[in-house]
Amino acid sequence: MHVQEESHTSIMNQCHLFKKASSGYINLVSSTAESTFNSKFEDSELEYLLMQDLYRVIFSEGIRDAQDKLKGLYQDYSNENENRIFLEMEAIQKEYELTLEVEEKEKLKQMIYRLERAVNEKEKLASDASTDLAKEKEQFELVTQELNAVREHASRQQRLSRSIGAN
Repeated sequence: MHVQEESHTSIMNQCHLFKKASSGYINLVSSTAESTFNSKFEDSELEYLLMQDLYRVIFSEGIRDAQDKLKGLYQDYSNENENRIFLEMEAIQKEYELTLEVEEKEKLKQMIYRLERAVNEKEKLASDASTDLAKEKEQFELVTQELNAVREHASRQQRLSRSIGAN
């Protein structure tokens, strides 16, 4: 917008200067023309040349203004394109990071599942071992009781045989 205002002001200033210069030039030319040739044809030709110069200035300013606007638009487009590319690259990077994170979480889930299975197997083995140990202990106690009963019986037999032998 600022470039447009400057361009418009520049065109207006040039038109004003051109108008001033051309009116002075026209006055000078017309007084010279009246004194020397006094011809309508020459006046209209001079007016035509002045108008042609005026149009040339206006059109060249318009073209310059349009070029400035195009440069600004191209710069805006270029900046937006760079931003879009940057954002696309950033999105691709984030997507890649998320994919890695999902894969890592999946590996961790599988590891947790394997560890849970291993713990369950160890607990089952420990439970089975505990049950087997309890059975072994029970059998040991029964054997110990039987052994004690046999010892007691043997001890009684010995005492009995001593008492019979002593008699």
